[in-house]
Amino acid sequence: MKASYYRQILEVEEHKHDSKKCWSILKQAIGKLSNKSSFPSEILINNIPVSDKKEIAESFNMFANIGTRTSHNVPPSNKCFSSFVTQPLCNSIFIQYVSPQDIVDISDTIKPKSSSGQDEISTKLMKAKNHTYN
Repeated sequence: MKASYYRQILEVEEHKHDSKKCWSILKQAIGKLSNKSSFPSEILINNIPVSDKKEIAESFNMFANIGTRTSHNVPPSNKCFSSFVTQPLCNSIFIQYVSPQDIVDISDTIKPKSSSGQDEISTKLMKAKNHTYN
């Protein structure tokens, strides 16, 4: 029933050639009406409900300092980190240096389009902004 409803809407002549409207209908069909995530109205801090956004944000600062606060619990060692790795990491990731010019050169080969991917950035926008960062 729901599928046939949306199929009928998509087959309407005015929607057939309007890709923006088609995508809007498809997003509505899957329940993705907004790309914006909502900020929680309140969270529990020490089992107390807090709704002040500044206080909520400041409560997350503890994660920024967790390494410093817990590092004193780690005993000192003269061992190199590689002594803890018993087998070669053949499936590890190696990321090679990429210069700003590399990005510009590669993006110059991409066709400028208005459509976007998961990041919601069109290649047209990316290419326009690319040369400003070089």
